[in-house]
Amino acid sequence: MNVRARIAVLAAVAVALVLGIGTPVQAGTALHSPNWSGYVAVACSTCKLRYVAATWIQPAVNCADSPSIAQAVSWVGLDGWTSGSVEQVGVIGSCTNGTPNYLAYYQMYPAQPAILYSVPVDPGDLISASVYYNAATGLWQLTVDDQTAGASATTDQACPAGIVCADVDAEVIAEAPNAGANLPLADFGTETYSSIGITSRNGTRGGMESNRLWTVRPINLIGATGTVLASPGPVRAAGTAFTDIWQAAQ
Repeated sequence: MNVRARIAVLAAVAVALVLGIGTPVQAGTALHSPNWSGYVAVACSTCKLRYVAATWIQPAVNCADSPSIAQAVSWVGLDGWTSGSVEQVGVIGSCTNGTPNYLAYYQMYPAQPAILYSVPVDPGDLISASVYYNAATGLWQLTVDDQTAGASATTDQACPAGIVCADVDAEVIAEAPNAGANLPLADFGTETYSSIGITSRNGTRGGMESNRLWTVRPINLIGATGTVLASPGPVRAAGTAFTDIWQAAQ
């Protein structure tokens, strides 16, 4: 990819992710979102969370089966479902005129996302990502590790000025980013998240299974016309794994 094309891709990524909260609509047992597919753990009214992590094999986006501009973002994060902030880290898979591209990133929404160039990502790589709130420093530690490439990055970030980062929910998500309107969801096929872990502020550990401190719900990504674009399968392995399935671009 030439420099001009790469700059165009990165600019599109930055715009696309800046509006990346869940915007939920509840529907029975499952939750519906116009841009998220996966699972969310919502803390009890007197609880806080401090950590979320997951591992996945980075899927190859099928640009031949996707619109000319499309994205599929894989991430873990705190907040965003019941709050106006998101502390997230993961990998952006994008299609630009038939060309795939993969970028590691983090974002302290509503601040702009930041690309982590020190972590080159290729499809098939084993990726681990985590977000940890350090109460001693008041900072969020965001880490992405490409175990296949042997490259990782960790950054400590403050909550954006004027924003409350409440740590009231945790997510493992495949996303079609929003840039005022949702971008098409790039065809990622299937993606299995594993080694999912959640920790509360009091040190209770678990996964994507409900307990006395948090309630877990699946999220289906629903397009503007009501079409299911992506949906998660059931959690398994004591709440530590599930598979997300692409169904349509828009």
